[in-house]
Amino acid sequence: MTPSLATYIALPGTTAEAMEHWHDVFGGDLHILRYGTMDLQGMPFEPDPQAVDHPSRRHGG
Repeated sequence: MTPSLATYIALPGTTAEAMEHWHDVFGGDLHILRYGTMDLQGMPFEPDPQAVDHPSRRHGG
């Protein structure tokens, strides 16, 4: 089993920039899911299409 760590951080509109910086520093695979690429039907609010819904960075393994 490979050890893993899942951390959730809330950033004020700078999530993509922070994740790109950490990717530059640590490498690995970076994935950024933005609201504009999702089906928003039934969403209780209308988010900015460029806003980040879920980022992830996987290192190694």
